[in-house]
Amino acid sequence: MKSHAKLVRFFTAARHFTARLLARPAVQFRATAAPVPELWPTLLRIAREEVAAAIARLPDDLRPHAESLPVTYQAWPSKELILQEEDDGLLGLFVGDPLEVGFQDASPTARQIILFLENLWAFADEDEEIYREEVWVTYIHEFGHYLGLEEDELEERGLL
Repeated sequence: MKSHAKLVRFFTAARHFTARLLARPAVQFRATAAPVPELWPTLLRIAREEVAAAIARLPDDLRPHAESLPVTYQAWPSKELILQEEDDGLLGLFVGDPLEVGFQDASPTARQIILFLENLWAFADEDEEIYREEVWVTYIHEFGHYLGLEEDELEERGLL
């Protein structure tokens, strides 16, 4: 139960921090194909650690679904994706059909979560602790889309 209370405090703090970030002037995001070479190895290592930790802490009934869902790490969203989503500050994206869609009805797009690490880094104001929190929250948020859950349903299940 202690770990659940810690998670609740963690996500409450993350939501409050996110609200503060949204209240400040816009963060500069950029779309490019290549990551910043000196940052990429560190951002990728941290993101993989946080995703693995998030998966490990999922309830037993959800963990196998998360373990089978690929996670792709990109520096930034492509210009085409920015135009499609109308958001240059995109932090993550779930693509493909939700879990509830059966194989026979599935679209040809492979299910996966994409995390945009340079955007997450900019959103975190280049602070490693905040970056870790945002990777975690963004991963769980996108995993929720895979499950077909809305934000409030994730909170009800204690995932956010």
